[in-house]
Amino acid sequence: MTVFLGFGAAAFVGTEAITAADAAGNMAAPLLAQALGGDLLFAFVSAIAFATILAVVTGLVLSAASAFAHDFYSQIIRKGKASEREQVKAARFASIGVAILSIILALFAQSLNVAFLVSLAFAVAASANLPLIIFTVFGNDLTLRVPSQEA
Repeated sequence: MTVFLGFGAAAFVGTEAITAADAAGNMAAPLLAQALGGDLLFAFVSAIAFATILAVVTGLVLSAASAFAHDFYSQIIRKGKASEREQVKAARFASIGVAILSIILALFAQSLNVAFLVSLAFAVAASANLPLIIFTVFGNDLTLRVPSQEA
């Protein structure tokens, strides 16, 4: 779909107009929508993109904060003795920390193409999961307990 939209935008809008709007090419799909459907379709595509970005950011902040509060704060720092109230407080502080870190990283990545950043995220996820998958397939003594045991 990315290739289809990219070539469609290059054909209908033109590469000069796309790079003039954004050097990284992130405005190709909204400009294609504007070329095909006018301001109404441009506004619709922009609203969908904004809602999607908001949903993804919310999900990532919530999952990072809950993972920090439950796995790191409760299990490692408090050694399993944290109350629910302490975990909620840790999750709130972690949400603020994740948001600040994300804003700082976004400031450095604002000139990069979104497709590159998505492929980078998939590469990081694959590099984290590949060793466990290989050891699961080829390891003789790997059980379900081994990957979750402390080092």
